[in-house]
Amino acid sequence: MMKTVDYEALGEQAAGNWQKFDSFAWFEPVENPADVAIVYVSNRDSDILDRANAQAIAAELAAYIESGDVVEQRHSHRACGYVDGFAIRVYNDDGSITDAFRCWADLQSKLADYPILDESLYSELECEAQNESWEVWARTDYVRAVESALDVTLDDSDSSAIATAFEAACNRSHTYWEGDGIDVERVAQATEYSDVRALIVPIVLTVYRDGFVLARGSIIGDTWECEPALYEPEFAACIEAMDNGADSVGRLTWGTN
Repeated sequence: MMKTVDYEALGEQAAGNWQKFDSFAWFEPVENPADVAIVYVSNRDSDILDRANAQAIAAELAAYIESGDVVEQRHSHRACGYVDGFAIRVYNDDGSITDAFRCWADLQSKLADYPILDESLYSELECEAQNESWEVWARTDYVRAVESALDVTLDDSDSSAIATAFEAACNRSHTYWEGDGIDVERVAQATEYSDVRALIVPIVLTVYRDGFVLARGSIIGDTWECEPALYEPEFAACIEAMDNGADSVGRLTWGTN
């Protein structure tokens, strides 16, 4: 149950509050500005929670914006660029508290009890911010960190496979998004070869004898695969001759392509 709000006391404190602001200039004041309170809900640097609450407040005040008792405001600020808020009429012509200010006071009372006005909206904005962070920096940072941790080179063209590997490592390491940030290095350290094996660019090794290719193999992360010798009888004969100490067989060399 919401606690009782003393609208009269709050109104007395709020009306004309802008006159006490430090270094404040209101270039487009509303009518009868002494009966109006200026309130701020977000700024250029606001986090997801503040932006979600600001949108929820704007939705609640929409009817009063339409009636003219609330006017949207954006003011410049030397520290954070700008601040967004509302000019709310506190008193009606007969001196009573306006419904607009009562609505604002009720919203502040709710926030005093619980910091999120609209859970669904907050979750939506959080997901949007995380998706943006993934596309802008987290995906690339994760790929580079995994390459360093596992000493591999990844083909990062398959976005879905990278996202799947990232999610698996997040769950394994119990690392989760906090707002729009996440510890990518920790996730990379928890990533295993099995998570990214399909993305690893193979290291191809080739066996030569006297300039001819005998066999090829590849290293993919922690696994080694070798194809049958291209000239298997000759290869076997060479190995047998060398094992028997024959000095007429050319030396086999290993190289990379």
